[in-house]
Amino acid sequence: MLKLVVLASGRGSNAKAIFELAEENPELLTVEALITNNPNAGVLEHAAHYEIPAHVIPVVRQTSREATRHYHETQIQTVLDAISFDYICLAGYMRILTGQFVQQHPHPVWPCSKIINIHPALLPAFKGANGYEDAFEYGVTVAGITIHFVSPEVDSGPIIHQRYFKRKAADSLDAFKARGLVEEHLGYRRTLLALATDSVIAKQNPFQLFLS
Repeated sequence: MLKLVVLASGRGSNAKAIFELAEENPELLTVEALITNNPNAGVLEHAAHYEIPAHVIPVVRQTSREATRHYHETQIQTVLDAISFDYICLAGYMRILTGQFVQQHPHPVWPCSKIINIHPALLPAFKGANGYEDAFEYGVTVAGITIHFVSPEVDSGPIIHQRYFKRKAADSLDAFKARGLVEEHLGYRRTLLALATDSVIAKQNPFQLFLS
């Protein structure tokens, strides 16, 4: 049984996909909690619908940006310390985790963290929060999404799974992003099912992951 904690900040479509997956596969997955920094996030409605315990931890400004991040992550860690879980799933969580926080959550087997993120581009291309926009503006003909383990360096952790979609000639940015979102939901589902069924192959030197 894979136990998950989900962190999300917004409408929560990826979180909802994870909640649905757990409901459909109760013998494989369970979502132990949702944590959000946004008291008005739409994801809270999804958590209530699926009866997922939700914790709202708003950002409280401190004397510096660094102090604010440290304080906020300390509050998150207090919640996590009371929960038994295997993975933290970032699902549209719009805050960058500090290296200190990431290193607090090492994977028990592999040389990486046990924090999973979804990125709206084919890493290592188009890092940062605006993956779809940057790829669209660049003029890619093939785009995609990446599921990866989080490392202290932003959008640079080991890749678990990538999914591709073609850009259509008549695409608007909204249509482009909408097709990407479909792949995000499928990608998270595929990844978590693989982890839950021990269908992830790890290779060393260099460390790489493959879904079997």
